[in-house]
Amino acid sequence: MVRIRPDRQSRQSLVTHGGFVEDNAGIQCHDLIRGRQQRIDVNFLDVAELGYELTQLAWGKGLATEASLACLRFAFEEAGLKRAIAGADAPNRASLRVIEKLGMRYLGNINPNAPDEPYHALDREEFLTGTRRGVQVMDIEAKLEELGLVLPEPMKTPPGLVLPFSWVRVRGNRAYVSGHVPINPDGSLADPLGKVGAEVSEEEGYEAARLTALAILASLKRELGDLGRISAWLRVFGMVNSAPGFDKQPNVINGFSDLILSVFGPEAGDHSRSAVGMAELPLGMPVEIEAEVEIR
Repeated sequence: MVRIRPDRQSRQSLVTHGGFVEDNAGIQCHDLIRGRQQRIDVNFLDVAELGYELTQLAWGKGLATEASLACLRFAFEEAGLKRAIAGADAPNRASLRVIEKLGMRYLGNINPNAPDEPYHALDREEFLTGTRRGVQVMDIEAKLEELGLVLPEPMKTPPGLVLPFSWVRVRGNRAYVSGHVPINPDGSLADPLGKVGAEVSEEEGYEAARLTALAILASLKRELGDLGRISAWLRVFGMVNSAPGFDKQPNVINGFSDLILSVFGPEAGDHSRSAVGMAELPLGMPVEIEAEVEIR
């Protein structure tokens, strides 16, 4: 569980959103944040909390970061607070990772009642001018909808395949994206399989690269909380499962580049790129792509 708190120096009233709705698919994030409302006067409390708690069904879907961002937006944009403090139980590494992804600065163990609980802080100006999350998220989400693009569910790992790594690794202001393959909206591997130039046509390879772009965007959204945190695409490495004699790998990986440019535009979407032929790719997939992006 993560708690986002206004700095105790901000002495004003605010509304905390503490309710949540649970269904078979887990918690709906907008219901989580806009559930029950309770008015608390900060003058009579040391802190006022805006918190959330996700059931296990909702884990791993990026909802924790989205919920934390919603709390921060409410604190800074609705309540007009100058500073927010986040705390999480020390053993809960997943919650601490969410706090770090939000760009909050480590303060230390400042609560004498919970000496083992680390705290982080974020100022209003940093949030509003440094990240500009609100405007950018709406732009990108609207662009995806305008283009009729749907981000897929996490990849369903085939039986017998072990993947002991992170799909996205955040370090500083960089997000490093592991190799992704084309998947369907439900997370299953997308057909056709095989080598481009033999079982798979060049046009089908292009479409596979587009599906791979959507898979990468979905992983980035789950890791970052929102795609508006991406300030620039830096590097793309595209691998094409190629039949002997096939030499049009750049045309195949154009499916990835064209989609990224259409969503992010020429400034943020432009990237360096390699497109190479491979004798084989895992599971007989026609395309595998990895990337690196700059984040706020």
